[in-house]
Amino acid sequence: MGAGHGKGRDEGHEHGKGDGDDSYALSGTYSGDVLTVTSISHGRLKVGTKLSGMGLPGKGIVITEMLTGTGGVGTYRFKPL
Repeated sequence: MGAGHGKGRDEGHEHGKGDGDDSYALSGTYSGDVLTVTSISHGRLKVGTKLSGMGLPGKGIVITEMLTGTGGVGTYRFKPL
């Protein structure tokens, strides 16, 4: 599991984990079921990527759709784990 960074709902930073051999270092916010990634310095997001940690809902999220993002900065639809 790789480490990730981000924000949940405009609140403080969160520290999370990615799935598999991938690691993530990202910042962003979420609202409803949309994650907005504002910066990413390590890793590429894709459909099926799982993220968890402080600031994310419940036990974490899984990316279900790439909206404006293509693996980096942009928006992604997610569902809770």
